[in-house]
Amino acid sequence: MSDASAIILVVDDNDGTRYALAHCLRRAGFTVWEAATGAEALRRAAENPSLITLDVRLPDILGFEVCRRLKADPATASIPVLQTSASFIASADKVQGLQGGADGYLVQPIEPDELVATVRALLRTRKAEALAQALAGQWQATFDAIGSAVCLIDAAGRVERCNEAFCGLTGIAPARIVGQPVAESLRVAGIDDPACVEAIARRRPEAREIALGRNWFSVSINPVPGGGGQTACVFTDVTAARHAEERLRDVNQELDLRVRDRTRELVEANAQLESFCYSVSHDLRTPLRALHGFAELILDGHAESLDAEGRQLMERIQTAAGKMDGLIQDLLVFSTLSQSALEFEPVGLAEVVENLLAAHASEFAEKGARCTVGFAPNLAVLAHRPALRQAIWNLLANAAKFIPPDRAPRIEVFAERRGDAVRLSVRDNGIGIAPEYQARIFDIFERLHPETHAGNGIGLAIVHRAVERMRGRTGVTSEPGQGSTFWIELPAA
Repeated sequence: MSDASAIILVVDDNDGTRYALAHCLRRAGFTVWEAATGAEALRRAAENPSLITLDVRLPDILGFEVCRRLKADPATASIPVLQTSASFIASADKVQGLQGGADGYLVQPIEPDELVATVRALLRTRKAEALAQALAGQWQATFDAIGSAVCLIDAAGRVERCNEAFCGLTGIAPARIVGQPVAESLRVAGIDDPACVEAIARRRPEAREIALGRNWFSVSINPVPGGGGQTACVFTDVTAARHAEERLRDVNQELDLRVRDRTRELVEANAQLESFCYSVSHDLRTPLRALHGFAELILDGHAESLDAEGRQLMERIQTAAGKMDGLIQDLLVFSTLSQSALEFEPVGLAEVVENLLAAHASEFAEKGARCTVGFAPNLAVLAHRPALRQAIWNLLANAAKFIPPDRAPRIEVFAERRGDAVRLSVRDNGIGIAPEYQARIFDIFERLHPETHAGNGIGLAIVHRAVERMRGRTGVTSEPGQGSTFWIELPAA
């Protein structure tokens, strides 16, 4: 399916967002339909678009429900649905959308290249599925068209599937023969050959001849590769049996090749998306650093020519540029942890923690923070040293940040051996985390208190990704107002 022949139905009640998505897709060469409500989306879906981009928050029907109805209707079930949302952005929301039948889930705002790449990937998937269904239909048609009598027998010796010729051979209707013991079916057909039945039960490749009336049949017995104990029996001359097996084998090989090709395409597409994110994040830092520098130069060299409001605005520009640069820097770290190959070595935890505390002593002193370390100096883990340093520092910085304004940070770092792993914990006396938020605290851009505590929501996501790449686990225990204990668990060295 070419881009020009593909029809995309864009469903979003926000006129601006709908226009932006439609404009982006039209520029990519797609034909675009638009809908603003769930009811309109269901009606237009009956006209069989190639793909539907579906916003979650719609005025009449929630997008999750619209998707469920589309997938429940046989007429629209095969249409790929790309769920989008600017407000339902948590991991749980994505899981709900995908479990409800969505074929993809993107969080708004969506980069145009990411949108087009995702749409094209889903269209390729639909094309591959349609081809697989067509091949399956061709396989069944071929199966029934074979002049030889063929039946598939399960591990218990029952007929699982047979072709029309086998039904004609036995004189039993398909509805009655499937599920019956093959020995009984053969007996009805007049084939009373215990050796043949025993050969079928052995489920080993074998060929033998039997007599049926004045005719001779060559019985080819072959277990089905990957069939879970299935056995294929072909009652025909040897030449016809070989031809039938070759055709079945070719179909299976073609399906296997297409699955491998599709898997390779998905891996390549994912690598391209990660590389694109890394490149964009890296390039964005240059103008932001320049903006921060210009603001600093103006404040240092021309402060006397600015009034109070002008100085305040320049300071806000400088602060915003610094925050954005920090956010992009964290994104670069996150992207690097996702892509880079990590080399593991034994790393002493005490050394890492002490070096971090020494390097950032002035920052802790400025906040009045006091940190105590209590664990055996010989505890070591198998880890990537830079990734481990980043993860532990993020936990320490996090522990010193989320503290009530009337309280000085008090941080405890301790570790213990747990079987084949070592768990390092960082306990604080901060504001704590409610139980309903603890499951998603490690999600990227998850910020629970943006109005009172600065942050970009990436720090704990970096911890989780780093530990995950090092074959470890992360977790937290906390109560509101009683502080939190974040822990990471890695293989012991």
